[in-house]
Amino acid sequence: MEISPLMRGCAILDARGEVVAATGDPSAWKAPAGAMIAAVDATPVAGGGATHAHVATENGEAFLVREGDFHAVAVFERFCLSSLVFFDLRAAIRDARGESGLRSPDPAGAGA
Repeated sequence: MEISPLMRGCAILDARGEVVAATGDPSAWKAPAGAMIAAVDATPVAGGGATHAHVATENGEAFLVREGDFHAVAVFERFCLSSLVFFDLRAAIRDARGESGLRSPDPAGAGA
């Protein structure tokens, strides 16, 4: 699935924080994606955790989307259309779940 020519990279993580799909080296995504997820989780939001987040700097933009037990974290060039990015990241998670059979991990490890 192609998202945008402005995308620098993206990773999809499961509920345990494991990278299940990524552009480039998956191990390079685990720590920074985990840090973004933790920062969003630490932010008080009415009704629970935020379903999406967007951080823009002069060097680029970072996005986080939650869809079920999965997260997509992506980095884009400046001035991308955030509403389209959020839509595309949700679609990427859904596509990855369907194409590769991603399932929510058993937190207790009973299914392993």
